[in-house]
Amino acid sequence: MKKIIVKIATAVIVLGLVGGIIYWKSLPEEDVSIETVYTEEYQNDVADELKSKKSLNDYDEDHMLIEYNPFKTNTLSLYVYFNTEEATKVSYTVKAPETDYEDFSANVDGSYRTEHEFQVLGLIPGTLNEVEFAIEDEDGNTITRTYEYTTSSLLGNEDVQLEEMNSTVDSVDIGNGLFAFMGNDSDEQDFMYYYDEDGVIRGEIPILGYRSHRLLFQDDLMYFSVAESKMVAMNGLGQIVKIYDLGQYELHHDYVFDNDGNILILASDTESDTVEDRIVLLDVETGEVSEVLDLEDLFGSYKDMTSHDEDEDWDWMHINTLQWLEDGSVILSSRETSTIIKINNLETNPSIDYLIGEESFWSDTEYADYLLMPTSEFSKYRWAAFRDIYER
Repeated sequence: MKKIIVKIATAVIVLGLVGGIIYWKSLPEEDVSIETVYTEEYQNDVADELKSKKSLNDYDEDHMLIEYNPFKTNTLSLYVYFNTEEATKVSYTVKAPETDYEDFSANVDGSYRTEHEFQVLGLIPGTLNEVEFAIEDEDGNTITRTYEYTTSSLLGNEDVQLEEMNSTVDSVDIGNGLFAFMGNDSDEQDFMYYYDEDGVIRGEIPILGYRSHRLLFQDDLMYFSVAESKMVAMNGLGQIVKIYDLGQYELHHDYVFDNDGNILILASDTESDTVEDRIVLLDVETGEVSEVLDLEDLFGSYKDMTSHDEDEDWDWMHINTLQWLEDGSVILSSRETSTIIKINNLETNPSIDYLIGEESFWSDTEYADYLLMPTSEFSKYRWAAFRDIYER
């Protein structure tokens, strides 16, 4: 197994403004493992250290506190802190003058304030980066300050520039956002990546392994998986503020918020001989994990019709996607049965509402009456968005 080591700066010196450029210098670095990074103790220690540094000086637009990736959760990011006398809003532009890559710009949050603490995304690896901060007051007056930082190479082996493919589709303006690449299943430590609209890497987020299936956003936090049995919540500074252990359950494929802001997760029970047939509920406040559905409870007679080799996982249902509806029901897609499944009252008293699938597959089972029939010609597809063309 490969070992990802993240560099940690032991100290930071802010040298002030020279010719409009804020220069930074850091003392030698030490190594820390990614396993350490994803611990509450480490994240809290870094947050406490930043808090201490913030209290040491009166940081302003000419003397910013800037640290490279202090929480070790994005190798192409900076932490920035300073104050302004008047309420201002901040935007920034990342330039890589020694390359041909386009500039990347972003607004911090669009609000006017006197205390500014945020994360800069979008650095280019292995080159000089110039970050130009635009600081605008409520009258529209703007000043700029520029900071230079030379990044190291990426921790992983991903491409800095994605290869452009020929396409017959007309080009569309997709904006100046970032696109998240979740990665593939991996038994080793891995990464999630951000790429811009030009296919240039702008973020490298190391994770423990497996992959990050989906990004969920709630209350200024981003939730995502970092291992088969671990999820986290990250704030806008890149700090991991919550770490969730799923215990005996391993997540797969998909997870969503319910009406209470808790997370429903497709899972396997490692203490069972079956896989990818459970849904568990993660309470984001307490971290408690509870099983809300075992598909065998609803499809037991169908499971009895299936078989598996004793040396292999019993993958009899294989749920791929999970869609939460506000009435407390969910829509699932099952790979093994090529069926869309609607479940009512998931968290209280689960029951089958309907199935969308191949008639011949279910015709000789007790589930045939749940099958919806098409009202028009349609090629059956697993995504739930097309359910309206079926009727009982």
